[in-house]
Amino acid sequence: PKPTTIYGATKYKADKYVIKYEKSLILRLPVLYGNNKSSQLIPKLTYQLRKNKKIYTSTDVYSTPVYVPNLVNFIVKLISKDKFGYIIKNYGNLIHFTSKEYISIYNFMKKISVKLKKSKLVIPVKDKFFDKKSIKPKFLGLRSKYGFFDTKNI
Repeated sequence: PKPTTIYGATKYKADKYVIKYEKSLILRLPVLYGNNKSSQLIPKLTYQLRKNKKIYTSTDVYSTPVYVPNLVNFIVKLISKDKFGYIIKNYGNLIHFTSKEYISIYNFMKKISVKLKKSKLVIPVKDKFFDKKSIKPKFLGLRSKYGFFDTKNI
């Protein structure tokens, strides 16, 4: 890990602290989507579309989006079947929960906008359009050796 932001550095330090505990499990998540009222990027942009507002989305920032109900089902099964010990023993304390689809934020929002019949409101831009002062990674997704979920649930 080579965090380039304060957020990334503090997250990395927290992971190093938590993972020391034998019965800890860290779930790393990429961009989330689904029927939720989250402050996550995809729900915020979807809300803007539903309000008939234009959204500007990056064609050069990518993720491996996860559908929130899939994440919830995984956590419920983990708890209800008491699989923490098994997961930690066989996979370690850090799990990347991700989908297999590597997609730009623009293309992902375009898929959602087609379902909402609002595709004309999705405007493609490069990430530099947002005038960021910090350097952020272009790949927000995760790789996982534990299995994947797909984005066909849009």
